[in-house]
Amino acid sequence: MFGVGHFQNYLFFGVPLDDTLWQMLSAGLFGFVCAVLRFAIGSVWPMVMVHGPDDFFQIRSPGAAPEW
Repeated sequence: MFGVGHFQNYLFFGVPLDDTLWQMLSAGLFGFVCAVLRFAIGSVWPMVMVHGPDDFFQIRSPGAAPEW
């Protein structure tokens, strides 16, 4: 569901379909891995510490904003 939620970028924000599909796949896998780690570790905070900088720097985004 985490990945499917990113389909709105194509529907409402004009992101190309191929970029949106890649984002859906990578976000879905990222969400799955975070869920597995949360159950293995017993805490959500390590994933929060990874997810925040990942969003801020747009590390995995094919349509990342310019560095400036």
